[in-house]
Amino acid sequence: MHARNADATWPWSVSDSGFNSGLNVKLNRFVGENRLERVGVIVHEHSQFLGTNVIYSSDDRIVVPLQPIRFTAEAGVKARPVEMRHCYFTDEVMLSGQSRSECIHACHLNYMAKMCKCYFEIPMAVRKRRVQMEDPIRACSVQDLSCFGKHKVSLFSMSNVIEESSDYVFNTTDCKCYPNCNHIEYHASAYTDNFDGMQDVEVDVYFEEETLFSYRSTLYITLLDLMVSYGGIAGLILGTSVIGGITAILDRISCCVQPSSRRD
Repeated sequence: MHARNADATWPWSVSDSGFNSGLNVKLNRFVGENRLERVGVIVHEHSQFLGTNVIYSSDDRIVVPLQPIRFTAEAGVKARPVEMRHCYFTDEVMLSGQSRSECIHACHLNYMAKMCKCYFEIPMAVRKRRVQMEDPIRACSVQDLSCFGKHKVSLFSMSNVIEESSDYVFNTTDCKCYPNCNHIEYHASAYTDNFDGMQDVEVDVYFEEETLFSYRSTLYITLLDLMVSYGGIAGLILGTSVIGGITAILDRISCCVQPSSRRD
C-alpha cells in the first residue's frame, strides 16, 4: 500500500484458495451525509499502479476470483528485439527509468489530449509526464465526459492497446508499453449479491485455484544456427555449399589467367 507508515510486511501473500481465503474488505456505505453508490475494484501486480480492468458495482457484495498466469523468459531471449519478444528484462526497465504503469499512463493521456484536446491530472503514485502539444492544453471537465465515452478513453486501464471506433471504422493504438519478461498477470472475474438492509459493501478477492499456468519464452535457434541449418539443407538438396561455390569461382579465375612468358 502506498501510504505513510505503511506495513513493512506488505505485499501480503496467501497459500490457500476459495472464499474468504484472500483479501476481504468491508466498506461503510455512509460517509457523513453521503452514501456510497458504487465501488470500483482494480486488480494489479504489486509493482504496478494500474489494472487490466476496473470492476464497478453498486451491489452489497462483490466477489472477485483471480486466475494468475506467470510469464518468464530465458536469458537467450534477450538477443531478440523488444518488438519481437514483447517484454523487457529487469535491467532494461531500470535503464528506461519508468514502469509499465507510467508508460501506459502517459500513452492514455496523450491519446486523451489528441482526441479530446484536454489534460486530466490523475492522483496516482507515478511520475507524471506532461503531454507535449503545440498549443497550451486545458484541463478536462465534466463537459468532456461525452468525448471520453465516444473515444473509449479509460483513465485506469492497464491495456497496452487502445481501441478506437468512429463511424463503424475500428482502429487500434498500440502504446508499445511491454511488461517485464518475468511477471504475473491476474485475470479477474466478478460476481455480485444484494442483501436487504446491509449498511456495508463487502469485497472478497481470492485465488480461484491453488495452481497456476506458467509460460516460458525460450530461444531455440539463433541467426547463426539458422544460417548453418539452411546452408546444410541447400548443400544436401543442391549438392553445393558456400565453400564449394567460392572454390568454383577461384578455379574459374585461375583458368582465365594466362601465365606470362619470360625471356632469358
